[in-house]
Amino acid sequence: MRRRHGGGLAMWLREQISGVDVQIDENAIVSRGEGAIYRLIGNHSFIAKIYHKPSAERTEKVQELLAMRPCRKLGQHRDVAWPSDILLDPSGVAVGHTMPWLGDAKPLSVLLNAHSRIDEFPTVTFKNLVSVAANLATLVDEIHATKRIVLCDFNADNVLVKNNSSLVSLIDLDGAQITAADGTIYPCRVITDDYGAPEQRNVNLADIEQLPSADLFGLAVMLHQLMLACSPYDGKWMGSGLPPHMGQRIESNLLARPYCDSAPRFRFWKRSQDYIVEPHYAVPTDLLSDMINSLLGRSFWDGHEKPEVRPTAREWADALNQFRSNLIQCPSRPQHWYGNSLKFCPWCRLKKEKNADYFPTPARSQQPSNPTPRRTRYV
Repeated sequence: MRRRHGGGLAMWLREQISGVDVQIDENAIVSRGEGAIYRLIGNHSFIAKIYHKPSAERTEKVQELLAMRPCRKLGQHRDVAWPSDILLDPSGVAVGHTMPWLGDAKPLSVLLNAHSRIDEFPTVTFKNLVSVAANLATLVDEIHATKRIVLCDFNADNVLVKNNSSLVSLIDLDGAQITAADGTIYPCRVITDDYGAPEQRNVNLADIEQLPSADLFGLAVMLHQLMLACSPYDGKWMGSGLPPHMGQRIESNLLARPYCDSAPRFRFWKRSQDYIVEPHYAVPTDLLSDMINSLLGRSFWDGHEKPEVRPTAREWADALNQFRSNLIQCPSRPQHWYGNSLKFCPWCRLKKEKNADYFPTPARSQQPSNPTPRRTRYV
């Protein structure tokens, strides 16, 4: 049913559990592959997701999530935007669901791009980025601990970061693979090319049971982007023919750099086939601890053929929290933080050598001269 609202048309739907009629704004906040997000008129605490193609399977999946959601006290940080009610159209057909509105939180992708990070989060330091990384790993660990949720399409637009904090939240949980209490599996049918694991490619996702190790690949890519300013598969193509797109790079494991104990394999691999060279804006891996570099090696080298050896989210959280506790502040630039094992500030050196200031002083914030590009470019 649609009624006039402020000169336009607004949709009226009914919440299945509460029985309350809610009014949906006529203009979508955002529209994605599986549905569109709308504001609720007169309600600033919740939003509505309306499916492009409603189905009984999708409704059953949301019902399972409703049964699994934890109790939260008012004012607590919402680390997951769990569905809160199912929305019915006037004929009684489930067409979507409501979920909490996370307000001023922004997509993680904003932090992964130096331009947008400096614009939207001008006071963020490297220490803050490591905190975000540790919190994200902890959140994934909590999701996997349920034994019933595999995120599958785990990407930087499904993670939100709260303004002026390192707190993170997951959204679009209804797109994950959910295992019902009776063992029924509701599949995830899509992946995002930049974050999908090698084993998620060239298969019919609707026909397979996906494992948490697929999430661990996407998690490792996001952690790499947070701390090193690029994907491990970004870089200049040095082979013959057209540059492969991101999905092909991941499938063929075209990495631009070694990670700690994987260095000998990297040198052999680089001589034996086409390869890519890391982008000029990439942050050197020696800025990270040996433990984190080792985890990156397990994620992208060992884990390419054996997904089960990828580091768990708990391993990542522990290593990142340890790394964060060992960060020290640059005596010349308070905005610069780096590991206490280094004899110099790597951010000051990057500014001198590349004319790239990834963490400028907030009062006179300027975009770095050689930041992460707004779009992935293959040349």
